[in-house]
Amino acid sequence: MSLGGAPLARRVEDLLQKGGNANRLVMECSVGFLVLRGARGGEAITVEAQAGRHLPDDRPLDGEQRQRLVRAGLRQAHAGDLFRGRWPVRSAEDATRIVGQALALLDDVYRRPPSDPVRARLDLEERPALDDADVVGAMTQLSKARDTASRNRVYMALCRALLVLPVAGDAAPEDAAPFEPRAMDELGGAAIAAIFTDWDTFDRYAPRGLPAVLRQGFDVFPVLHAARVGSVLINPRGRVGGELYAHEVASIAEGIGRLRGES
Repeated sequence: MSLGGAPLARRVEDLLQKGGNANRLVMECSVGFLVLRGARGGEAITVEAQAGRHLPDDRPLDGEQRQRLVRAGLRQAHAGDLFRGRWPVRSAEDATRIVGQALALLDDVYRRPPSDPVRARLDLEERPALDDADVVGAMTQLSKARDTASRNRVYMALCRALLVLPVAGDAAPEDAAPFEPRAMDELGGAAIAAIFTDWDTFDRYAPRGLPAVLRQGFDVFPVLHAARVGSVLINPRGRVGGELYAHEVASIAEGIGRLRGES
């Protein structure tokens, strides 16, 4: 939806007054986007500005655009990342000021045409904590000793973990509803799916959000196998990640079937 300054200011306040620990306000136009994140009860929001790998190849930021983001208090940790910063919100006046700053960035940095409306989407979400220490430990060990035992340890850690799986469609299904893996890319005519073991990596990969389900790996791999995916990316662009090919997905799914007593 396209909103004016006052409704947007109320959305900024909602980031800290409603929802849960993973609220998000996406402000975008045809040439750029900003993501504002907050948690209920907080006193500041995290601002993310489109940059790095999230930009079209033919539209990188020039020096002037980058300096404008820096003057707004945003920094880029790595070349492919978004620009990020924290802006305090302690009053309605702060929320109004932040909306003005955000709209100015869309105008100044991304050079939004006057006829290009700003669209806004507010997502209010409470997320459970994810503990991926076993997965990270197993994958780190596999990187050092590429043997069958280490590989099997990764498989088992992924099966036991809670995984974030992007799904097809425009909205995440209800908890008990069936789901279909989202095609993130293609390999030899088959879809490439992705799984994430921590929220931060998921958000960095898709800052504006993607429909996703949170399921234990024991429930995810049979679905991935049934969908005949060509491969599965693990924490793409994350600090610890990898890729499982179709035969590995099949092996994991078949092992789960044997554990469940399925033929």
